[in-house]
Amino acid sequence: RPQPVKPSRPMMQAWLPNKDPKSLLNELQHKIPNLIVAYDTVRLSERPRLASYQATVYMQRDDRVLTFQGEPCSVKKNAEKSAALAALQYITNGGLVEIESLDLS
Repeated sequence: RPQPVKPSRPMMQAWLPNKDPKSLLNELQHKIPNLIVAYDTVRLSERPRLASYQATVYMQRDDRVLTFQGEPCSVKKNAEKSAALAALQYITNGGLVEIESLDLS
């Protein structure tokens, strides 16, 4: 199983619209041919007061599968956003497609 990629630094890209990372990744999924995106979110603690979640995004394009792990968060939705942000960072650095060629408006 491939090791998840963690974000190396916060992603600050001028082209990003003011959308949450999950929404933007969903849009990119529809614009990048043969891209499949799936999330896996786990609860790191069973104790309600200490609940923490960590999400992983799996992206498959053709025969290539990539995994991106987000930071642990106290809210499940935020954990998924963190993982989506890690995936977007990879995409915007030219890891999957030339992002400038996509219409993100």
